[in-house]
Amino acid sequence: MQDFSPNRSSHQSGVVAHRGSLAADAARMRRMLTESPMQRGSARARRVLDALDAHSESACETRTRLLLSRMRLPLPSLQVAIGAPHGRYRTDFAWEELGLVLEFDGRGKYFEHRPTDEALFAERCRERALVEQGWSILRIEWQDLADPQGLERRIRAAMDRALTKRA
Repeated sequence: MQDFSPNRSSHQSGVVAHRGSLAADAARMRRMLTESPMQRGSARARRVLDALDAHSESACETRTRLLLSRMRLPLPSLQVAIGAPHGRYRTDFAWEELGLVLEFDGRGKYFEHRPTDEALFAERCRERALVEQGWSILRIEWQDLADPQGLERRIRAAMDRALTKRA
């Protein structure tokens, strides 16, 4: 019998923890919730399952997405592929109608997958290609998530600039 009762984990922690194995596991977990005679905590578990999104590819993207969903802003699309002359580039978040990209810059992007100089050069080439296609880019880091009001102000300012640029 599964106990879905609340513990120290918050809604956000549950969503972040379960982001990796989504589609099949979420369906299986929903079945377990439906079939389980244990009801304690099942409403919270359903809210966590409802908040899962396979397009969030990392804990930082998941936390950002959850934070954005609580702001009074239009929600961006996730993992948008943007064409450029030398290839397609995928963005973490994009407001396509504004031509605005939101990128989360975690340390892993620059230090864990390849030599840092290569990662930095590739990221600069990618950014230049997107900017030359008319996109504006706002970069955020972990510390930005600790100040939701400040982050919302930055996003709103970037949206205003993007609107002005598109006009």
